Amino acid sequence: MMIIKYEIFNTKTGEILAYTDNETILDIIIVNLDRLGVPYDYQITPEYIEFMEEN
Repeated sequence: MMIIKYEIFNTKTGEILAYTDNETILDIIIVNLDRLGVPYDYQITPEYIEFMEEN
């Protein structure tokens, strides 16, 4: 079973805000960033993408 890891980052500064492999935690982080008005985005971690390309 593959574990997908996400990184959440500030789109204005590029600062990485959090890493998680749990989609429920990802949803909680997103809701709170929305409430705070932080410009954010998330993506699958680059390490995971590289691992998938190798296989």
